[in-house]
Amino acid sequence: MADPQHGFWHEVTQFLSKAFIYLFYISIGVIAKLAFEAQTIIMTNRQKIITVILSVFAGYLAAAICEWQNAQNVAKVVVPVATLLGDSLVKYIITNWKSFIPGTWLKGIKK
Repeated sequence: MADPQHGFWHEVTQFLSKAFIYLFYISIGVIAKLAFEAQTIIMTNRQKIITVILSVFAGYLAAAICEWQNAQNVAKVVVPVATLLGDSLVKYIITNWKSFIPGTWLKGIKK
């Protein structure tokens, strides 16, 4: 018979608890990002939605990397910071993507 500590419902509750913790960390970063942006510029609803989506993407990526590297102790800081900086980092990478790719095949692409 299976060990009751490692049953199906134990795994489900463990997954949900980790998901809610990371969701909380990401929410902290998104709220801080929107609060900062609200003080500096007036944002349209479209800009707010795009900022939230990019920030959640960066926060989720940071949470996945922390989980993969078994670094849950630093995830408390890394995930909210990545969420705060994620919007700006994604915009910067999209704008300057050619400078990140080495190789000679980019010579054919005109600026």
